[in-house]
Amino acid sequence: IYLGRIDNIEDLKRVLEIIDNLNLKINRKEEDRYKFIPQQIISFYSIQGGVGKTSMVFNFAWYIKDIIDGKILIIDLNFCEGPSDLTINLGLNLSPNLSIFIEKITQGKDCFNKSIINLDNDKIDILQSPLSIYQSDKFNIDMLDSIIYSARNNYDIIISDVPFRYDNVSLEMLNLSTTSILVLSPNVKLAPRVRNFQKFLPTSQKKGIIFNKVGQSEKTYIDEYKSILDIPVCDRIPFVPEEDRKMIASGSNSFDILDLQSRMSNLRNFIF
Repeated sequence: IYLGRIDNIEDLKRVLEIIDNLNLKINRKEEDRYKFIPQQIISFYSIQGGVGKTSMVFNFAWYIKDIIDGKILIIDLNFCEGPSDLTINLGLNLSPNLSIFIEKITQGKDCFNKSIINLDNDKIDILQSPLSIYQSDKFNIDMLDSIIYSARNNYDIIISDVPFRYDNVSLEMLNLSTTSILVLSPNVKLAPRVRNFQKFLPTSQKKGIIFNKVGQSEKTYIDEYKSILDIPVCDRIPFVPEEDRKMIASGSNSFDILDLQSRMSNLRNFIF
């Protein structure tokens, strides 16, 4: 539960009283004043490139949008020169994006709202990465903390796409998350890297692994992984041959992202 606008001890007492009486009829004015949200901040990350992490992020957001009664925000932290993979694959307008927040942070809440793009009137909003390294170099953990604070006042599910970088922003995003999902290929040689990376994750955080693009001959490697690491495996998603691939579609629009909707239920059950 996340509560905003708690200014003094009397406010806190009233909130606790409302929580104690949630099964009773609550005064409408109190409902409007205090916002009760069963929130999740979920970060998808990897310790290697090319494993389909961004596809996993969008597939999960797309899957839960019709299941949960709430708003979803995707935060794209894959900074690069030009548009990110998510922006390109969804065919999004290049603006608004995180650059607006970076340049207008002194405007408070307005700069956050102006940085968000909505995906075709769906329940999913996206905070796109800046379009230049010059802009992204200005972004720091204080700005990230401010974004997460604003997002928690507006969204029920916050999903971040964390790049394979050991920088302060990436590590802070993982630290702020209630759940972290590691997307891996079934290459057991990477297990020591995963084990070393675990020290950056909060001990109380829910953690899971998704193996993506798993071939028939690679299933034994996953069992070997499980014997080395103490992170539960959420799912093993098989490699999809080119001739069997279909993309996620919305009405007549098709996104350039592989449709893995049939494989998202295990991840949903693990997180929720």
